[in-house]
Amino acid sequence: MRFATSRRLRHRSAEINLIPLIDLFLNILVFFIVTTTFASTESFFFVDLPEASAAGQAGERKLVWINVGSAGEISVDRKIVTMEELKANLETIPAEKRATIPVVIRADRESKHGSVVTVIDLVRQQGLQNVGIATKSPTNR
Repeated sequence: MRFATSRRLRHRSAEINLIPLIDLFLNILVFFIVTTTFASTESFFFVDLPEASAAGQAGERKLVWINVGSAGEISVDRKIVTMEELKANLETIPAEKRATIPVVIRADRESKHGSVVTVIDLVRQQGLQNVGIATKSPTNR
């Protein structure tokens, strides 16, 4: 007994539908674009920066970001740390880079002046001289 084979089945080639593949890649692209814009500044908690007319952008070099919250909490590398842990973290910076590596302190406008001065003093004691305080440009009201 001979089975009937259709010419249509013999000449049919396998096809890959590209539309779902293109949709997948576009979704992945949008995801990476959105996540990289949110990860542009390092912060573990919300910091409401004070305004300054001479506010500028940090350069392209590697920065050390230290955040001081309104209640005096300190974060480095997206972790809340104590003063002793901050000191240990700063000690990991090689001695030859301590004079040139910039340290940016992002202090909340409601944070106590004493806690910010204590952080600046600790940074300077570790030999880091290039210290700045982050501000934001004033908005037009």
